[in-house]
Amino acid sequence: MSGIRKAECLCVVRTAGREYPVERDAVGAGRVGDGLVRDVADVLAAHGWPVIEGESPDWYALMWVLVRFTMGAPVGRVRDGLR
Repeated sequence: MSGIRKAECLCVVRTAGREYPVERDAVGAGRVGDGLVRDVADVLAAHGWPVIEGESPDWYALMWVLVRFTMGAPVGRVRDGLR
């Protein structure tokens, strides 16, 4: 996969055959909110994964993963060589 930096997660790269991530202009960041995070957390728990409590570090980590998957890496300054 050319164009992908070695340290870049494939979940944030738009490549042939993928629908995600979508263009940031096409959706607002607010689309990944508490409702979506709760739904995904509930699905994980229903499949035997630990329960994710709202406002916990895991809650915010899950939200960040969903933002990165749906909208890609954040635009802005790169720190420590990773986005």
